[in-house]
Amino acid sequence: MLFAAMFGMFGFSLGWMVIISHLSSLKSAGIPYMAPIMPTIYADLKDTFIRAFPWKMKKRPRSIPHLDDNRQKP
Repeated sequence: MLFAAMFGMFGFSLGWMVIISHLSSLKSAGIPYMAPIMPTIYADLKDTFIRAFPWKMKKRPRSIPHLDDNRQKP
């Protein structure tokens, strides 16, 4: 709000860029906070914005460290 009050629309845009760049640099337990969006991993995007069908999500996301690729054994 301070950027927007001082610089108008340019300050608003600048403020959002600062927030997004800060969030993209954070890591929680060694995993990027904005994963799989930043860094972009296209295989993991199927369950990011719109929920995919559960029967299509048989593999675990690549952005999270794991030992087994399959979610559950049949």
